[in-house]
Amino acid sequence: MADIISFDEKVRDTKDKDVDRIRERKMRTLRQVLHSRAPDICERCHIQLPSKNMPADQQLRVPYRFCEGCSEEYVDYIERLQGKAKADYYWQNDVWLETWRRWIDFRSVMDRYSKTKAFTRLVRELQSPPTPE
Repeated sequence: MADIISFDEKVRDTKDKDVDRIRERKMRTLRQVLHSRAPDICERCHIQLPSKNMPADQQLRVPYRFCEGCSEEYVDYIERLQGKAKADYYWQNDVWLETWRRWIDFRSVMDRYSKTKAFTRLVRELQSPPTPE
């Protein structure tokens, strides 16, 4: 008889696992959004950024937190949109241009998502400890 599992206990265990699984998915979503906002990580390539005390000539005016390479590419992208393509930069073709456009679109959508009521609710839920049922 000791090997018999109570039905109520089995239901409770299954429900607990479902709650844990859902919480883990919530945490994953939160990490994905917040990872792109980490102050010491390049928003595009996700490498570690150097200290904020960069020399003035390396501080480009871009609306994102980029490493030096991504900053230069972003400036090239903007210049290309303005018709100032650099002939020597043969790799900055139409597909390269599209990747930048799509990345900027992605960031815009992620920013909008992070301001939704649902995302705000998610953050609030994850700030409080899970409630046992």
